Amino acid sequence: MGEGEPPTDGFVGESGPPAEAAHARRTMIGRSAEEVDHAPPRGRYAPVPAPETTTAGATLRWAAPAAALVVASAIVVGRVLRRRR
Repeated sequence: MGEGEPPTDGFVGESGPPAEAAHARRTMIGRSAEEVDHAPPRGRYAPVPAPETTTAGATLRWAAPAAALVVASAIVVGRVLRRRR
């Protein structure tokens, strides 16, 4: 570094960081170059999942057994009342 030269801080010219920086960045976080290029974003850059909506399947999961219980109890009550007469 000469007297009139500005400090380079490890950068080569104005083109950006040396090629080793990209490799070091990938290996520091434990992901290969292909994973970095093609993997979905993680962390704060990951897409926010849509809020869960209730589907018909989720409603039927509790409504169908409840309806069956109502029908069965109506049959039992009907038979008990019929025997009393």
